[in-house]
Amino acid sequence: MKFIYITATGIRHTAFIRYMQNIAPPCLIIREPKVIHNSKKKSKKIIAYNQLLQEYEKLYFDSSEKLYTSNIVSTDPGQVNNEKYIRTIREAQPDIILVFGASLLSRDILQIPKLFSLNIHTGITQLFRGVDSYFWAIHDQKPEGIGATIHIIDNGIDTGNIVLQGRPELSICDDLPDLFFKSVNTGFRLLKESIEKFYSNRMKSYQLTKRGKLYQMKDFNESTFQIAQKSLKSVLREFLKENSSHSWTT
Repeated sequence: MKFIYITATGIRHTAFIRYMQNIAPPCLIIREPKVIHNSKKKSKKIIAYNQLLQEYEKLYFDSSEKLYTSNIVSTDPGQVNNEKYIRTIREAQPDIILVFGASLLSRDILQIPKLFSLNIHTGITQLFRGVDSYFWAIHDQKPEGIGATIHIIDNGIDTGNIVLQGRPELSICDDLPDLFFKSVNTGFRLLKESIEKFYSNRMKSYQLTKRGKLYQMKDFNESTFQIAQKSLKSVLREFLKENSSHSWTT
């Protein structure tokens, strides 16, 4: 069984590779740096929050542990769908592609694997699709949308058939970054479980019948951030009160 990983270059993405490589050894790893957007257009609060996310990431994942593998190809920022990388992926002849944190993949890439491509979406796709689902779950006061979805990638944005879903254990002490990185860890666990089910012919998927609201990077701004930050504790408190056993998988 030949696996390819397509991921980004952050600490959590390195953790993803380490977490999965024993159960699904990759024949090729494609790492795509994130496109750096102009910080001059961001407010000081947004810049400070992004820096806070980076600090929390170091708490959740070991940044000192190195990857000892030679089968890594680094793309130009945001250019995973460039023809030269498509050619590299095609030449590897993967059975399955595992995706975490990459750009939307083109049809040319999605047609390459013999079986399918699986994505970690850090959210519940019936409620939230796109980016920062943990954030919008608080902003929209739907904390049940905090979690992770493993889905087969189709041509839509987080619209593919669902393999597994789950929510992390939450705490009233959680900050917004906690919600994100807890969702990331839930996604890692669920992807590993999905591969285990695949190996034993128990992996099933079901259609996404209700598409959650789609959020993009442009929707995150100082106004929406202030709303989420202000309502975080009250939303968590109400959710925890109503859900004494809210950790689940399907």
